[in-house]
Amino acid sequence: MTSTEQGPGPGGGRAGDREPILPPWATDRETLRATVQVLTRRWAWRGGRALVALPRVLVMLVAYSPRGLARVTAAVARYLYDQDTADLRHHHARNIQTAEYQRAHAARRTNLHARWVVAGTVALAVAGPVLAFLAPAALCVAVGVLAGAWVVKLIPGRGLGELAVGAGVAAGIAWFGPGVLALIPRPPLWPLLTVGAGVVLALGWHGRNRERHLVPDTRVSPGVVLPLRADVVVGALCSLGSAQMKDPDAIRVLTDPARSGQGYQLDVELPGSVKASWVVGRREELAAALKRELGCVWPAVGRRNAAHLVLYVADQPLAEQTQRPWPLAKSGPIDLFVPQPMFTDQRGQWVDLLFLFASMVVGAVPRMGKTFVLRQALLVCALDPRTRIYALDGKGTGDLAPLSHVAHFYSVGDDEDEIVRVVQALRALRAELRRRAKVIRSLPKDQCPESKVTSALASRRDLRLEPIVIGIDESQIYFGYGDRSNKDHKAIREELDATVSDLVKRGPALGIIVLLATQQVNAQTVPSAVAANIVIRVALKLEGHEPNDRILGTGAYSRGIDAQMFSIDDKGIAYLKAEGREAAIVRSVAGLDTVAADKIGVRARALREAAGLLTGDAADDAAERAPEPTLLDDVHQVLTAARVDRMHLGDLRARLALLRSTTWSTLTVDALGQQLREAGVPTPGVKIEGRNTSGVRAADVAGAREDGAAAAG
Repeated sequence: MTSTEQGPGPGGGRAGDREPILPPWATDRETLRATVQVLTRRWAWRGGRALVALPRVLVMLVAYSPRGLARVTAAVARYLYDQDTADLRHHHARNIQTAEYQRAHAARRTNLHARWVVAGTVALAVAGPVLAFLAPAALCVAVGVLAGAWVVKLIPGRGLGELAVGAGVAAGIAWFGPGVLALIPRPPLWPLLTVGAGVVLALGWHGRNRERHLVPDTRVSPGVVLPLRADVVVGALCSLGSAQMKDPDAIRVLTDPARSGQGYQLDVELPGSVKASWVVGRREELAAALKRELGCVWPAVGRRNAAHLVLYVADQPLAEQTQRPWPLAKSGPIDLFVPQPMFTDQRGQWVDLLFLFASMVVGAVPRMGKTFVLRQALLVCALDPRTRIYALDGKGTGDLAPLSHVAHFYSVGDDEDEIVRVVQALRALRAELRRRAKVIRSLPKDQCPESKVTSALASRRDLRLEPIVIGIDESQIYFGYGDRSNKDHKAIREELDATVSDLVKRGPALGIIVLLATQQVNAQTVPSAVAANIVIRVALKLEGHEPNDRILGTGAYSRGIDAQMFSIDDKGIAYLKAEGREAAIVRSVAGLDTVAADKIGVRARALREAAGLLTGDAADDAAERAPEPTLLDDVHQVLTAARVDRMHLGDLRARLALLRSTTWSTLTVDALGQQLREAGVPTPGVKIEGRNTSGVRAADVAGAREDGAAAAG
């Protein structure tokens, strides 16, 4: 299949793409370190478990050794008796087949003779070392007899001469053998005991109950993931309940299952009028038919036609796969005019996005990672020191607090004063939009051939064309602000709608982009004028085809690009539709919580300070400064961001240092406890995850803040 026939999404790439010869863990130092750590922990755990179970295993093997000896004895007896030939001889005798009986009888005599000689030799070789010291005379007699028999057997003729030679060999070994063996020194006792213990354990292993484990396994194991086969997939498709898809021969397999990253990919063409989107809507039933976890099965519509189904089956649920380290987690400054890694596909490869020249919208139902995606995108932009960040936290919980280290404008909540600040800031940005258009018009064509901001122009401080990124979390808070019957609120809503729409339409070419995130996807939260001009679309789990099409584009649902198929466990997994690429299933950076994001925010601030580009609220030179946060304010923000009702003082001190390093980085745990008690917050012992030590409760912090506010009033 050519690359133009490759389906979107689940495969994570085109058929023409070549897999790297070396796996990612062998070429990336961070990935190698993470892989070694995972394997070390896994085998250390298994080794400890085996060590604990070793006494029980030894006892069981000793107990099973008599049965193992009986099984070995029975097998040797069947071998020496030549059971197969004996049964054949009895069969011919019952059927009065004289000629066949005689041939079977002669063959059995020959087999018995040879088998007894071989068995005697093997037995003597095994028992010889023991008998050499316990009964040397008996050993020499047995060896002599066996040697004489072999001489007579190997010498042609079988006359008296041959018998005499064999007897002489036997007599010589029996007479001189004990004297020779006496010259060999006796070995210590431990080798004999070691060999004896090994024989007992081997007999116990042979005699064990093969239907049961020696040590019961109480773990819940997912079992071995078997390779995907085309006939299994075809059978699963036929079981989905379509009247037109009952005959397996009617399903055309375009490509056999092949390894693709951390799973298998298969392309099929469905029969009759069955659409691939119909199968996508029955992802749960398909996963059940394939006997795979839901998070492993990812069907999508291919490019050939509406019946082209691309099926990707991962080894593990996508949300549980080990993700390669994010390249930007520890890297230095970036150039926002170059695509940057933002997501991983199902193969585990990083997917790059070019943020400039394209606005973005993120939609999802609550608790699916929508804010995390927006915050990650803003952090990527913040790593370019030239970028001016506007962070609008409509939720009001402080999820965008890591951006406060670098944000030129930072707003939290939907209080009337904050909404007024937001309106004024966006109004100033609209004026900035017009100023930039005039600057672009005035530049010579050789400096600005495409009439848009470039990296070189953004670096010129005299032009003031640095990238501007506006991140709006919970956009419904702003576009749906206030009371519907209030004329002032209506004017604010209309101005916000018109301003953001203008920024989305004209801003990208002038270095201004808008990043929106919302959980109520409709015409009020994402205005039609905005939705129609968004280029980067990210849809985590959604409910309803209308929100799906508003985020992923008109007709996405009918083409099988349906974000409703994600389950509640697929946090951070989304459909990505960006300029120049088909809709694909991707995963945001795993583990990028508030603490990890705050570290990146601090690093981005250091880059700005080094370049002398710290502006606005982050540089404390905004026109209207907010009151300096108190200790209780910061403690409240930390507890709210962590979504906990209690926290140990040690953990609280660490998070405070990350939140505001210049203020709290030198604060000790004892000093923190003393300041909290002086502010009216008790620090009793709190138990978290089995550890009981001094800490604070969110309720006590909230009460102390209310008392302080009342006293100030």
